Amino acid sequence: MNILVILLQVLLQAGGNQSNSYISTIVFWIIWGGIIIILSFTPYFQNYMAIMWYSYSVGGNFLTSLSRLITNNVNLVINHINQLLKSDGSSQSTSKNLIEKTIQDLMEFVVIEPVNTEPTGLMRTLKLLVTSYNEKLEYSIRSLLPNVDRPPLVQNVVDAIDGLRELNYIYKVIMHYYKLSNKYKNPYLMIQVYMLLPIIREYVNALNGAISSFLKGATSW
Repeated sequence: MNILVILLQVLLQAGGNQSNSYISTIVFWIIWGGIIIILSFTPYFQNYMAIMWYSYSVGGNFLTSLSRLITNNVNLVINHINQLLKSDGSSQSTSKNLIEKTIQDLMEFVVIEPVNTEPTGLMRTLKLLVTSYNEKLEYSIRSLLPNVDRPPLVQNVVDAIDGLRELNYIYKVIMHYYKLSNKYKNPYLMIQVYMLLPIIREYVNALNGAISSFLKGATSW
C-alpha cells in the first residue's frame, strides 16, 4: 500500500504540469492495475468475479438462447395448428390468443410424482397420474382441433407440446438457481449448473429436434 501512496503522490504532482500529462496517464493505469491485483486476492472479489463469469455463461448465454428456442417452438406449434384448421376446412375459427394461452397453460402444467416412501399403491398412483396427464393434454388439443378426426395427427401435436413443457421446465429450474446464486452472492450454485450445461444442451437439442419431427409428422398424415 505504501507503493500505491507514493505513486498517487507522483500522479498528483505530474497532473499539475501539462507537459507531464503522458506520465500521469501511465501512473494512473499503474495505480489501477495495482488496486485490481490487490483486490483479486480478496475472497469477496473472487466470489464476485466468479458470479459475473458464471452468470454470463448461464444467464446471458444459455438461458437467453433457451428462451429464444422456446419462443420459436411455440410460434411453430401455433402455425401448425392454424394450418391443420385450414387444411381440414374448419368453419369454426380459433383465435391465435386462445391457441397461445392454451399452449402456455399446458407448458406450465406440472405433474407431482408420488414419493417412494408410500407404503402401498405407489405404482397405481403413478399410473393414475400419467393417465390423467395424458388425458389433460389430449383433451386440450382436441378442444383446439374439434374437426380433426385423425388420432395420430392429434397425438403428434400433443407430443410436440409435451416437449415444449419439458423445455419450459428446464428453463424454470435453471433460472431458479441463477436467481438464487445472484441473490445470495453464492457462485457455487452457478458452478454446479455450469458443469452440467454440456449435458443439458444435448438434452435441449434432442427435445428441439423431437418437437420439429412431431410437427412434420403431423402434416404428413
